[in-house]
Amino acid sequence: MSAQPSAQDRRILALLLHLQRWPFDAITGDDLRLDHRTLESQARQVFPELPQDAWPSDWQGALLTLCEQNWLHGLPGDPAATFGLTPAGRELARGFHRELMAKGFDELLVDALDSPAYASFCRRSMGLDIGHFSPVDAIQVSLLASMLKGLDRSKPPGRPFRWLDLGCGAGNMTAWLARQLGTAVAYGVDLASEAIAVGRRRHADLGQRLHLHVADVHDLRVLPAASFDALVAVDVLAFVDEPEIALRRWLRLLAPGGRALVLGSSRGGTQKARFEVGLLGRYTPPPLVVDLTSLDRHLWRSQRRILAVMGKDFEGEGRLPLYRLLCQEARRCGRWAEAGSTRRTLTVLRTV
Repeated sequence: MSAQPSAQDRRILALLLHLQRWPFDAITGDDLRLDHRTLESQARQVFPELPQDAWPSDWQGALLTLCEQNWLHGLPGDPAATFGLTPAGRELARGFHRELMAKGFDELLVDALDSPAYASFCRRSMGLDIGHFSPVDAIQVSLLASMLKGLDRSKPPGRPFRWLDLGCGAGNMTAWLARQLGTAVAYGVDLASEAIAVGRRRHADLGQRLHLHVADVHDLRVLPAASFDALVAVDVLAFVDEPEIALRRWLRLLAPGGRALVLGSSRGGTQKARFEVGLLGRYTPPPLVVDLTSLDRHLWRSQRRILAVMGKDFEGEGRLPLYRLLCQEARRCGRWAEAGSTRRTLTVLRTV
């Protein structure tokens, strides 16, 4: 095995890791076979920020080399062969995939935060402008706020209520919730460093009630155990590698009686959906699961309707790439929601 993979090797491994988590076409949402043709066609869709020459000219040859190095398994001589990551390949893919995702979210979040058109889109389709790239509307955020307020009232007296927002982006939703919770102290972590810096500036008025930090939600062992009364994870679990391990590490951060509020969507065949099978039987005490699927379906319909009349607003700001991305997401996820192939839930896990 090579001691060091090339930059191109790492990109291919990161692409396959991404597609093993979400095995569908990035634009159409169609299910995929992970063969060499699929990988070639999806490379520029999944990571559009990378230049064309970042990818191999001979995909079959590149995949054969990765198999010889024991980073992939498959049959490169067979055009119909599917590919998967070996344990060694998965380990190499993780770090680079996180770098690419953090870079992409940085560019997307920072651009959207300065966009009046995007702010208007959020208010019109979701009921509030928190700049969160998720199908999370005023009803869902208010539900989170209500639960956090209840936990605040029930915590032991003598210290402020402390909660952590995992994958907070620029901290807009974190700040919105913090303003509803009075004296509670909010913390947010995300790998998108530029977004965190922007969030600190935008929400400086909250002072010591809001702390935003650059950190990897996959591994927060640097934080002391039992240090938070609540955790909030909105559309984060689908992005982590080995979600069961990540969730176990998150729960370690909860004080006795604390709660983890995990909000997200899953689709059959994805890593998150596979993890959720049997979730209720793996944790003690059993989690509470609130089904928000019908709300999710309504939200995607609303987004498609609003976006249909907002193209000129984004074009006037020079933000057509952002507009196209929003349309693509609304079409794909809306199609799944209408077909009943996705489920949106708020899962509440508690410590003993």
